[in-house]
Amino acid sequence: MLHFISLNRTLATHKSSGDHDGRYYTKSQIDTLNDAFTQQITEQNTNLSNKIMKIEKTYTNPQIQIGANNYNAYTYGDFKDIKSGYVLLSTNVEVDKDLVFTAFHYLSDSNLRVSFFNAYGAEQTVGITVIRQVWMKI
Repeated sequence: MLHFISLNRTLATHKSSGDHDGRYYTKSQIDTLNDAFTQQITEQNTNLSNKIMKIEKTYTNPQIQIGANNYNAYTYGDFKDIKSGYVLLSTNVEVDKDLVFTAFHYLSDSNLRVSFFNAYGAEQTVGITVIRQVWMKI
């Protein structure tokens, strides 16, 4: 019982001290703040969902040959840079082999060029490439 009295006294002293900034809330106050915050997040997500564009394409051809400890790149002619009115948020490249995706960039003709590195001691053939991008309307 002595510990509770000591704890209560310590809290009371802290609340009345100069380093207390008044940020003690009841559960109902926390719930009200949380509801308002949740509403703001919901509205923001609704606004953003109208601006987000997701693109995903799966390629089974061409099958890309990559020599042992070597680089290779492929240009995806039908995966154009959207640019006009959008900003690219993310690009994800997934292949069916344990290769290292090293880079991507858009060429002057707006085609997507993806580079891979094969760190294995034998030639690899990439049979499936999946490219995912997320764009946001500006």
